[in-house]
This record gives sequence, C-alpha cells and structure tokens, in this order.
Amino acid sequence: ILIIICLYLLFSPFYFFPSGMPQVADFIIALGSIIFVFDNRARKTITLPIFKYVFRLLILIILINFIYWFIIYVFQGTANRMIFVPLYYLFNILFMAMFAYTQITKQSNKNINIIALFVVFSLSIQFVLALLGLHGGAKDIESRLTLYFNNPNQLGYFTLSMLTVFFVLPNKY
Repeated sequence: ILIIICLYLLFSPFYFFPSGMPQVADFIIALGSIIFVFDNRARKTITLPIFKYVFRLLILIILINFIYWFIIYVFQGTANRMIFVPLYYLFNILFMAMFAYTQITKQSNKNINIIALFVVFSLSIQFVLALLGLHGGAKDIESRLTLYFNNPNQLGYFTLSMLTVFFVLPNKY
C-alpha cells in the first residue's frame, strides 16, 4: 500500500488526458484500492473513529446527488452525470483509508518518512520542470503556468493536497 501511495504522489501532477478523465495516477490508486479492499487491512482501518463520520458524509453525498440527478433527469429530461459524482468521493475516501493505514501500522514512523520524502520529491520535480520551462499544460504565454496540469485549479488542488499531507503527518516536519 505504501508503494501505491508513493507512486500516486509521484505521478499525480502529470495530466496526460483531458480534464475529467482518469489519469495515470488514478489508475495506480484504483489498483491499490482493489488490493486494499480485498485485503484484511481495510477492515482494521475503517474501524478508526473518523471513518464513522466519513461514511455518514458519503451516505449524505450519495443521497443528495441521487436526488439532484433524479430531479434534473426526470423533471427536465436532461441526461447528466451527477449520478457518478459519489464515485469521486468514494475514490478519495479509499485513498484516505490507505493513507490512514500507513499511519497505524507498526512501521508508521518509517512510512511517515517515506511519504514525506515522496511529497518533497514530487514537488521538487514540479519545481525543476517549472524552472526549465517544461510544461504540458497551458500553451499560450498569457495563461498562468500550470505545469502538466490541464488548468490552474488542478495545480491548486494538488498543492493543497500536498500541504494537507504535511499537516496530517505527525508534527515531525
């Protein structure tokens, strides 16, 4: 699981496909999620108290999105993809569970160091690519530099996610 998380942190800044489509890092996490769910490790993790609230939130998200989808689809006759939105939340919850698992194992101190190293390594790669002017995002000079992300919002989300990882890690860094 630790290897999956580290590979995700390394590949998540690289968007090779259009926005909204799964990226290379998403496939890595999907594979890790399958392994995680079918292993006994998931049971140990989801018994953590925080996941009681996370699953309540997920149920609320599913309910709200289903109602919204139903209203739009039935009353307006418009086909929409709102029914799939809860899958994005489930995907992120699975990542959260895998990350939490690395923090509750016997090797949690080692895992914390490795994850922190990969966060710094990933950010360093992005920094070097930015300095070299190598980016796959916005092509025109007037746009904000987005590196390999498709738009500035994705870059912002990635940056906030990396900061969150450091806030979640114990006060070692």
